[in-house]
Amino acid sequence: KSGVIAACSVRGDFFGTRDVSVLEKALLGCRYERDEAAAALTGIGVGDVISGASAEDLISLLFQADEEYSEDAEDKCIER
Repeated sequence: KSGVIAACSVRGDFFGTRDVSVLEKALLGCRYERDEAAAALTGIGVGDVISGASAEDLISLLFQADEEYSEDAEDKCIER
């Protein structure tokens, strides 16, 4: 809503030592921008929630679809 994360649900088998709700709560209310989400996750210890993952791994997943869409749009502009 208005570029702000209003709802967030992270699901999977993570084998972490902390509850996934820590990540969800950290992202709620932050702007849907890569730098903003990264700042919201600073100090959370993403690897404690999702075993073996870093904050950058999670950020990459969150913004992967947007980046792929952007690249596709660029490719289509270049083709013309």
